[in-house]
Amino acid sequence: MTQNNFLSKAMMGTHWIRRTLCYLMLLGLVVGCSATTQNRKPSSALDTPEHHLLRADDFIAQENWSQAIRSVRLAQEIAPQNPVVLSMQALTTAQQSTLAGKSPTEKQTLYLQSEEFLDKATSLASTAKDQVNVWINSLRTQAFLRDNPNWYEQAQSAFEEAQDMIKKTPELYPFTASLEYYMGQVHEVAFEFEQASRSYRVVVKQRGEFVQQASRALERIEQILRAAPITDRGNQIATLKALSRADMAALLVEEFQLDKLKQSPNTTQNSNQFQVPESQKKLKIPQANPSSLATDIAEHPLQADIEEVIKHGIRGLQPDPRQLFYPNEVVTRAEYAMILEDILISLTNDESLATRFIGESSPWADVRPDAFYYNASRVLVSRGIMTLNDKLGARFEPQKPISGSQALLGLRLLANEIRASR
Repeated sequence: MTQNNFLSKAMMGTHWIRRTLCYLMLLGLVVGCSATTQNRKPSSALDTPEHHLLRADDFIAQENWSQAIRSVRLAQEIAPQNPVVLSMQALTTAQQSTLAGKSPTEKQTLYLQSEEFLDKATSLASTAKDQVNVWINSLRTQAFLRDNPNWYEQAQSAFEEAQDMIKKTPELYPFTASLEYYMGQVHEVAFEFEQASRSYRVVVKQRGEFVQQASRALERIEQILRAAPITDRGNQIATLKALSRADMAALLVEEFQLDKLKQSPNTTQNSNQFQVPESQKKLKIPQANPSSLATDIAEHPLQADIEEVIKHGIRGLQPDPRQLFYPNEVVTRAEYAMILEDILISLTNDESLATRFIGESSPWADVRPDAFYYNASRVLVSRGIMTLNDKLGARFEPQKPISGSQALLGLRLLANEIRASR
């Protein structure tokens, strides 16, 4: 055998080995992919799609979305074609699109994925029970897809479909509570507070599942309706469970309209009418110079509102000695009381309010009479501008966050009192 023939056969052998290896690798890859798409076998009696979906709902109620996603994934591994599981995947995917830091492209991708899950779930739902579950999860999902122009109409359509199916199938009547409760949440997101109130009332009247959640939601909605927000910002903040310092600044400027309250509504050219003294038209605290404004609010979406509030020198909403405003810090009920007390004193010119309850014993179990917010909390509660969080336990709960609805209603009542004092 010549050297050339030997080299040729050697090269042919090498090519054959490479082709064989590539084939084996490809075969292994295919087998591996096939194995991963097979349903996972349950490992225990409670390792079922139904149990994992129940746990997912529990975690969502606690706003623990990472655990909810894990529970849905465990259900999907066992039953990837289950329509209810697919509809829950749509819900958790839609929620992920609302996380901070998502680019427009990432959000759009998550929107499409969520809609694909819903479409597939709807096509696979064959029983009346599955269809109702999918429609309920569909309207829950739409609340997270509210950047889409028709999200509210799609949620209403899912609600009507589920409602019709329940009417046709009496044994599904217990689903009415969850359907109305989640539709109430959709109405809230759409700022349709009257509609939300009606949905929550249906749940409360049934006195079954979701009654406690609906009762709390109804109390919140009634606060919002009493406060009657007049701006889009007010509507948005009204639905928040906690307010940031930046949110509080926006409420004071846009919804509370602090500048207008500084001016008397009785000004007129007729000199015989009562004229409000100049001392009551302005905040007594000197305005800060622009050079002393906070250094951590640059490019904040609410920068203009924050700067306006800082200039008014409101106690509790001033930068610290390092000129830091901390715009994203949550406002507690104690801090909220101090803010409103300062505005009340400044705009009514009633200095006696600052020491009205100093020296008295505290009527509440969780507020000491020497607490820095003690007098403020007593002043606000005595005037009905704030209420106790725990009336049965006589607890003010000063360190809990002030909710959007509580803050909005308190400001509305404060504005009414200030106007009445003039």
